[in-house]
Amino acid sequence: MHLDWARSLRDQCAGADVPFFFKQWGGRTPKANGRQLDGRTWDQYPTEVAGVAR
Repeated sequence: MHLDWARSLRDQCAGADVPFFFKQWGGRTPKANGRQLDGRTWDQYPTEVAGVAR
């Protein structure tokens, strides 16, 4: 995955007030690169998922 693509998606979500969840970097061993994007773990969720309040 390209870093600029992930950043663009994050920025688009922020601009549209949409929660952003970054699961992990891709590749053959995804966990090897971790979950951080620009030094932060992104675990944002909507307040409701499919009509079920969290």
